[in-house]
Amino acid sequence: MSIRSEDLASLRLRSRPEYSPLNLTGNDLELLRALSVEPTMADVARALGLSSRQARRRVEALVNKLGVASYRGAIALAAARGLIPEPPFAIRRAG
Repeated sequence: MSIRSEDLASLRLRSRPEYSPLNLTGNDLELLRALSVEPTMADVARALGLSSRQARRRVEALVNKLGVASYRGAIALAAARGLIPEPPFAIRRAG
């Protein structure tokens, strides 16, 4: 499943960076949303217009910021707090 650019634009519009109980920026929320719907890190990078390396670095920074062990933990925490919808698939990554 790949996120379309119009879907991503819609996610950006719904983002509320002024309110984030975890001190997340709009970019952090955008990254979490992409992580929750894209099946691979390469797809996340493509959806956000980043290189794979930039995407991996942003994910690593986000994981550290949230104090979780992995991107899966970041997705689970954000979903539990209602910041992103529950992922539509079992959380797994290849690539």
